[in-house]
Amino acid sequence: MRLLMILSLLALPLRADLRTDIDSFARKAMTQIGTAPGITVVVVKDDRVVYRGDFGLRDVEKNLPVTPETRFYIASTTKAFTAMAAAILAEEGKLDLDAPITNVWPEVKLTPPLDAKRFSLRDFLAMRSGLGNDTINFRIGALGNLTGEEELLRVLATYSRDQPRTFRYSNMSYILAARVMEKATGKRWTELVAEKVLIPLDMTSTTTSLPPPGVTVAQFYRSPASNTFVRTQDKTDDTMGPAGGMLTTGADAAKWLIALMNDGRVGGKQVLPKRAVRVVQSEQTVNKARFRYFDRFAWGLGQDLAYYEGDLLIQRFGGFGGAYSHVSFMPEHRIGVAAFSNGGGAVPDAVAAYAYDLLLGKKNLDAKWQAELAKVVAAVAAAREERRKADARLAERHEPAHPIAQYAGAYHYDRLGDLQITESNGRLHAQLGRLRAELVPAGGDAFLIDWTDEGELSSIRIDFDASGRAARFDWEGRVFDRVP
Repeated sequence: MRLLMILSLLALPLRADLRTDIDSFARKAMTQIGTAPGITVVVVKDDRVVYRGDFGLRDVEKNLPVTPETRFYIASTTKAFTAMAAAILAEEGKLDLDAPITNVWPEVKLTPPLDAKRFSLRDFLAMRSGLGNDTINFRIGALGNLTGEEELLRVLATYSRDQPRTFRYSNMSYILAARVMEKATGKRWTELVAEKVLIPLDMTSTTTSLPPPGVTVAQFYRSPASNTFVRTQDKTDDTMGPAGGMLTTGADAAKWLIALMNDGRVGGKQVLPKRAVRVVQSEQTVNKARFRYFDRFAWGLGQDLAYYEGDLLIQRFGGFGGAYSHVSFMPEHRIGVAAFSNGGGAVPDAVAAYAYDLLLGKKNLDAKWQAELAKVVAAVAAAREERRKADARLAERHEPAHPIAQYAGAYHYDRLGDLQITESNGRLHAQLGRLRAELVPAGGDAFLIDWTDEGELSSIRIDFDASGRAARFDWEGRVFDRVP
């Protein structure tokens, strides 16, 4: 096996025109696909950076370019860092991946027949806990209104359900995993990731929260038409956290990739424990799924295991509300790519796959990628048409049954928290956690709403009581009662 690996490395001389080829393809992909105003790309080979490039705008409104210092939100790629910190803590003997979580977090109580003692930290990191709770996933991932431990424990006990102990992708799993890590060590997740991963790797531009004003950050955008961009709702630190709260740069991503590809060694020094690096990359849970160009077959700890046209690829991607991250590497060839955007994921994934093709010496790339980009453009066009239909429905405003101001007020639903409806200039807006969207009259007491500004419409009905007062906000069965 070692001989085969050496031979494979010898078969991969670096192309002299690597920069020209990737630069050209990245610009072509951005123009033709038209869903990302800015991207950054870095390619590593063995223990060094062999390519990096920055393209487009980090801020469309201010016409500010992407630079090497631009920090991109990496969304669910954060899970790889959370899992690595846990693996290192386990290697140091500071926690047990396989012990019941109640050993360090006895306050966790679940409604029978669920028993908190049957769940381990590894279960959550490996996405096979068998514990489902859509309420926690939604409130942490989208709303950002589940921050206190008392409320987390209440919702966990009240709304959890049993499900098969097979792969189930879940943000909640990593939120709970981080809480277990915190209970075992007495340190916050942010401290643990910094102490065990970021500081040893000298990832000085990577943060576990939004950086302060003045730091160069890529803004978030959606694309209603080709190469046309509209700001999405800003992220807050109340959403995602250990499941998707980090930002980084291309330079820092290169350091991370080099450590992953070299069993934790950087610059000839063992920076991360070898066994911890190996365990996060090892198959934990079967997960067979096709994602764009990649055939996934398993989940490790914070990492997807996949094949790209027959070559093993360890990867972790993330996407959320106008940002996307691609981080992957081929362990047998010891090449890796990180590509981040402040828009859709189609461009970064295409550029990463193209970079692998280049470094693997594949032939006829022009014809191959002309066809691949055409497929992506068609898929993007279809998605935009669906969005156009949703926007057209929102444009069909109808007269409400009551004066618009009568619908305004405060409402509450035990599962999702507080909702505020306000009226301004004859229009209604609903605020639920960090989400704010217009309630568009659809006739009578019915409304339409696009909570996340992604073209996914929900139906709302606001019911009045016998006294003529708005009493209930019914979101497709999720009922918020008017607060007196």
